[in-house]
Amino acid sequence: MTGTPAEYAREYAELGRLIEHVATTSYAAASLAPSDPRHHLHAQALVAALEQAETGAGEDAAAAALADILVSRCPRHPVTLEQTRVKLAWICRELDTFTTSALAPRPA
Repeated sequence: MTGTPAEYAREYAELGRLIEHVATTSYAAASLAPSDPRHHLHAQALVAALEQAETGAGEDAAAAALADILVSRCPRHPVTLEQTRVKLAWICRELDTFTTSALAPRPA
């Protein structure tokens, strides 16, 4: 991530969409409706864990938070910490791309 996790709070909708993508494509979770409040709650939980990781609590806090979200979405599917780290790295890259392209100043 190129910014601090707190700067991503305004992108909760995009972060929720990325978590949904991972849950449904990698873990075969049933889709949540776009209006489902769990999208925001999941994004909020992941940002809070990323903030902990930024302050030295370690990247495992963020990976564990994502694993908890994925297990809550599809409890019968095994979720390993190593797989979750890979998925978390993908989410962070995608969010960086979104933030750079969607929120960058437009040329006049």
